[in-house]
Amino acid sequence: MIKRPFWTSIVVLIALLTPTFIPSQVYASMLGSNETSPNVTDSIADNQTVIFLSYIGGNENDTIIKVKTGPDDSIYIIGTTESYNFPFFKDKVKQIGDVRTSLGRFTYTDCFLAKITQYGELVFFIVFGGKYDDEPHDLTITSNGDIIVVGATISVNFPTTSDASQKFRSGWTWDGFVSRFSSTGELLYSTYIGGYNNDMITGIELWQDEIIITGWTNSPDFPMVFSPINSFNAEMDVFLARLTADCRNITFSMFLGSDGLEYPSLSGDCLEVDNLGNVMIIGTLTNKSTMFNNPPIQQNGSFVVILNKEGNIVQSIIIDDEGNEFGECIRLGDDGILAAVVIQELSFSFMSEMVRYNSLIIKLDPYSGRIIQNKTIMTDKSIITTDIATDVNGNLIVATWTDSDLYVMNPLQNQMGGIDIYVMILNDTFDRVFGTYFGGNDAESTPRLVIDSKNRIILAGTTNSIDIATKNGFQCFKADGDYDTDGVIVIMDLSLLGKEPFEIDARNLLLVGLSISLMIGIILIVYPIISKKRAIKNN
Repeated sequence: MIKRPFWTSIVVLIALLTPTFIPSQVYASMLGSNETSPNVTDSIADNQTVIFLSYIGGNENDTIIKVKTGPDDSIYIIGTTESYNFPFFKDKVKQIGDVRTSLGRFTYTDCFLAKITQYGELVFFIVFGGKYDDEPHDLTITSNGDIIVVGATISVNFPTTSDASQKFRSGWTWDGFVSRFSSTGELLYSTYIGGYNNDMITGIELWQDEIIITGWTNSPDFPMVFSPINSFNAEMDVFLARLTADCRNITFSMFLGSDGLEYPSLSGDCLEVDNLGNVMIIGTLTNKSTMFNNPPIQQNGSFVVILNKEGNIVQSIIIDDEGNEFGECIRLGDDGILAAVVIQELSFSFMSEMVRYNSLIIKLDPYSGRIIQNKTIMTDKSIITTDIATDVNGNLIVATWTDSDLYVMNPLQNQMGGIDIYVMILNDTFDRVFGTYFGGNDAESTPRLVIDSKNRIILAGTTNSIDIATKNGFQCFKADGDYDTDGVIVIMDLSLLGKEPFEIDARNLLLVGLSISLMIGIILIVYPIISKKRAIKNN
């Protein structure tokens, strides 16, 4: 009797147990079933479409304001923080100015700026500001990787550089600020901009060798340079200014307002610039405003205004209904079409204090004012759209937050309860082709998004939830437990949308299995013969 070597028995055992080692998703495909690989996963991180998911924040409240990408697809996030400790990435933290570094200081908000590589590695986390409240509102990235952050501060000691055009705060209230950082996080330039009343910078864009900013002011002495409209009009006006590329000089500035209140969006992307230098601003105006010779506004209406390089109005569009409308954000597509979001406030009843919000999404020709398409996203509760972006196929990616039970299509996650982020994709006819929730068992809000050059969605928002499952993240857990807020960042690859991990065609898998079985069978037949011949030869 010829004895088989021990390893032959091992091979036989592996052949018998092969199905045990096949991932459940693949094995289910072999059996013709998809019960073990449902479209809706218990955790959004389980889906292959999600390639990165991380918390970002410290031991107190941290709120995300904006997310942008740079030329190399690095991710940049700005927000506010009340934290004095960042336990998960403290070696990456830089502090600039009189920021909150100990529990003994009263709770004021400081600004933060985070840089993350396209692969999800945290490069730096800068906390900057003064003794009192500081708020970043927007940012842009230059071609060499410098980061310019704009916002507003009430601090008398906000960090300015020695060559600042305005080193000190004017008056006793809010002033705008412009701060420029290098790609490695060094502060290159920082200045106040404002008059003796309130001033806030809410938007920034680059155009050729200029920096364009907008915001609102009620300072009659706000710096005006070569302005076609050089007088302050009322309680609150929009301002528009052009700065040199180094941020140091204002080359043009103007007021934009009338008898009422006018202000650009404080939270959304309020500013766009086309390749000719025309400026587009979205905002809100009150019922006293006559800025665009508009018909009487019922309460608050929203506006989109286009101005040429000289500051003259090329076109203006007013959106007004019976309730309040607030201009939230705009996005200029590569096709020259402008997408705008207006938040509509609707009361349940005349006597009720309960209010719900809908979102109106509009595509329009910015130069003729013609509305091409519009869609109202309406629910039985509230849905607030806070950001939009366009992918390479011309689809509109819409980021909202809602407490409503909405339709999900090929979702990454079902509704978790409370207030969740809801992301949808609308095609060129405004049909919804994708819809998913994102969040945990507590509240998520104010999502921001951007599409990078690889057509990936970078989604960032603010959360109270402690049960969001992270994936390849630099912060695996919420730093402040159940009480305060942290930021949360998700990178989703749209090319993998709807695909399950280990997705393999069943027929190909069967062929592979048969090939492996055949090889094992040949080994089991041939090896004993070779062993027998060797034994006879040795004898």
